[in-house]
Amino acid sequence: MRLTLKVLFSSVALAAMANAQQPLDHRELAADQQIIHALNRLSFGPRPGDAQKVRAMGLDKWVDLQLHPERIDDRSLEKFIQRYSVLRQDQNDLLREYNVAQRERREARREAGDSAMRPARNNPALQGIAFNRRRVMVQLQSSRVAHAVASNRQLEEVMTDFWLNHFNVYAQKGPPEAYYLVEYEQDAIRPRALGKFRDLLDAVAKSPAMLFYLDNARSMADTSRPRLTRMRRAAMRPNARAQ
Repeated sequence: MRLTLKVLFSSVALAAMANAQQPLDHRELAADQQIIHALNRLSFGPRPGDAQKVRAMGLDKWVDLQLHPERIDDRSLEKFIQRYSVLRQDQNDLLREYNVAQRERREARREAGDSAMRPARNNPALQGIAFNRRRVMVQLQSSRVAHAVASNRQLEEVMTDFWLNHFNVYAQKGPPEAYYLVEYEQDAIRPRALGKFRDLLDAVAKSPAMLFYLDNARSMADTSRPRLTRMRRAAMRPNARAQ
């Protein structure tokens, strides 16, 4: 009896090991399971009616369309996104608003004579800066959720979210950072989310949002070192003093 149980357990273990070594081919799944598998991997999950649409279209055709988002009609989302005024504003206009608010804040402090005598919560200029910054962040975050839920270009949205997380910039880095984020998503990340990594990396490296985040304005080469090296080499040459 014990021998029979040992043989049985050994057979089960060997079968389990053999199955574990063989990767699961999604083509071995049933058709509906393949569709659900693809929707879970290439989108933010199946919405009501998505599985039926993919089944009617064919899974291969749906995947091909997702790889070419420019072929997908997304006018319903584009119409909905129009309600987010921040996305329609030019980055320079947003920064101009910030600079105006900063100037008003400095003028208010000069008029007060001593900034300590005027609490920040009662300063209209500071309140305006905080309100505009919250407006930008709230609309940007809400628009990302709208893209993830309502867009038919689901693979593009998944990859945009992935690259925004990969090349993350901290919105609290400084007051101007929030005003760079709209351009960062719309002009640097989103158009290249399904493109070549080299192009994406180049766009990210040159984006004002990333440059500000990495303190590029404070980054400078030590120009004194090459000069000191040349001076030392000149001093070590023969007859250097005579020259």
